[in-house]
Amino acid sequence: GIKEGKDFKVRYEESMLTANRYAVTETQLESDAVDLIMTSLDQYFKYRRDDRIIVHAVEVPFSKVLYIGPDLKGEDITVIYQGKMDLVAEEAGEKEVIDHKTTSRNAEPVDFRIQFMGYRWASGFKVVVNNFGLQKTLQPSAKFKRYPFTYTPEAIENWKRFAIGKALEYAYSLETGEFPQNFGSCETGFGTCAYINMCRWPSLQDETRNFEFRVDEVWDVYSERNT
Repeated sequence: GIKEGKDFKVRYEESMLTANRYAVTETQLESDAVDLIMTSLDQYFKYRRDDRIIVHAVEVPFSKVLYIGPDLKGEDITVIYQGKMDLVAEEAGEKEVIDHKTTSRNAEPVDFRIQFMGYRWASGFKVVVNNFGLQKTLQPSAKFKRYPFTYTPEAIENWKRFAIGKALEYAYSLETGEFPQNFGSCETGFGTCAYINMCRWPSLQDETRNFEFRVDEVWDVYSERNT
């Protein structure tokens, strides 16, 4: 709406209507959850009303060559890093990638998340994480915080080496059909690894995968409908 030059009242009404319609028709959320989200959106839009940003792109896909060289078998490979950025905007003369995160905790995001560093490498812009809090008792100033992240060139180079290494491992696994288990990641901050049952019953990996997950075509960032 900002990019199209709409004033706040129009943007607010259109966004609230769209969000409510989506919650009712496209999700299975309970009514109290929908009420919490809509209340939070109302607070958020009004709290951010006076932000002064120039919007360059919304939900913009990107694709950039990360590596060209030998793979783990010594054969030529090209690794392309691609994804989709929530928002590319400009504020006080500086371009930035703004990524939105919902949260129910009052905790700061970690700047060295792979996603954020990848955005920095791909765009060259500052990365800003825009937290959208769903806490019921906090004031908007505590719920809706922005965290600007900057990185040294050395940190980005380290991220790049890590990303290339992981990509080569995945490429090797896809080619050979061998996927080594990572037992150091069985526990996460939010429970257990989603694939833990495939490790529990190695002889039934195919059956477990097909039973617990939807196996589909390879994700295409350019054609996937944004949900």
